[in-house]
Amino acid sequence: MRQSLTSYLAVWQAASKSSVALFLLRIVLKKWHIALLWFVITSTTLLCIITTTLLYVQCKPTAFLWDHTIEGGYCWLNFTQVGLTMGAWSAAMDFVLAILREYNAQKLA
Repeated sequence: MRQSLTSYLAVWQAASKSSVALFLLRIVLKKWHIALLWFVITSTTLLCIITTTLLYVQCKPTAFLWDHTIEGGYCWLNFTQVGLTMGAWSAAMDFVLAILREYNAQKLA
């Protein structure tokens, strides 16, 4: 259950950042702003897909994720490092979106 929730959170994280970036695409005028927004959308979506995929393939068999009593099961990946990387990237992209929004809001006023 926890792993399923984590995978949904990763998808929602990408969707929320993409929706903000798509909104900003409607108001930005400079080409480098547009390129930066597409970079945010693409990189966040790709990292979320990778994170979700690694979540499910980190243990053999997959059921070992929620049932550690399975004999012979093991996890080859420390998912904490993946989660921290995704969290740091997400926070950085939040700052990029906030700064870009503030910069363009001042230009509109």
